[in-house]
Amino acid sequence: MRQGRYLSLHDEVKNFPLQHWLRSTIIAAGSLLVLFMLLFWIPLDMPLKFTLSWMKGAQTIEATSVKQLADAGVRVGDTLRISGTGMCNIRTSGTWSAKTNSPFLPFDCSQIIWNDARSLPLPESELVNKATALTEAVNRQLHPKPEDESRVSASLRSAIQKSGMVLLDDFGDIVLKTADLCSAKDDCVRLKNALVNLGNSKDWDALVKRANAGKLDGVNVLLRPVSAESLDNLVATSTAPFITHETARAAQSLNSPAPGGFLIVSDEGSDFVDQPWPSASLYDYPPQEQWNAFQKLAQMLNAYAV
Repeated sequence: MRQGRYLSLHDEVKNFPLQHWLRSTIIAAGSLLVLFMLLFWIPLDMPLKFTLSWMKGAQTIEATSVKQLADAGVRVGDTLRISGTGMCNIRTSGTWSAKTNSPFLPFDCSQIIWNDARSLPLPESELVNKATALTEAVNRQLHPKPEDESRVSASLRSAIQKSGMVLLDDFGDIVLKTADLCSAKDDCVRLKNALVNLGNSKDWDALVKRANAGKLDGVNVLLRPVSAESLDNLVATSTAPFITHETARAAQSLNSPAPGGFLIVSDEGSDFVDQPWPSASLYDYPPQEQWNAFQKLAQMLNAYAV
């Protein structure tokens, strides 16, 4: 069969048979590529799953235990009705959450960890205990109450108060508690310098040595109101970094749930708890109050019914 003077369709088919398969090969390769994209590429994988779920029909799954939910075979598009006890997740930097500003920070109650493990114990911190002990020791001496015990007589204390001065009746205790908290050389430098000046000592190490030897027992220090206020502020400023750091560390320690279970997330960012919102965010509290506020949140949200 010949078409025109030079072109023969018979010769074309006989000498170039691969041209019969080229179009089919391209179509087959393109189809395989689209299939792999539908199976493994998330932007196309989710529509495929939604389509399959729509074809099979969505189910409403009710579960009261982790095992019951694990055995249910949940598929995309199913509706879950869950009742049990879980834990509000701890938000960490770099993790996605639909709720950008949770009132329960650092907890994110739009994400619930649900497993069979026991609730984690409330966090404890030796550093916070030391910072609290130092703060209470200074407050007791700078702002004494009538019922507080004192190393000086009531008449002498009354006379000192009438003169407008402030008495530190246990200066050695403040030095020892400061040394216990601020053990590193670069910790609480300003507070240490202030105590060295009040103790009339050569340096901090010498002052601590005197306190450990009991040479500061019974030593009273008189302060003017301005100096007393300055000491109070120095103690608050020096203890704040320890409490803030320990609060963040304790939050991360709670962010280590037992393996297994489920992370239930609200795409709308809705909280799964019906607790009233705190009056203030955790990080709006002064550092000295953050630890107690965090423990209250942890006690409330570490094990909560969902």
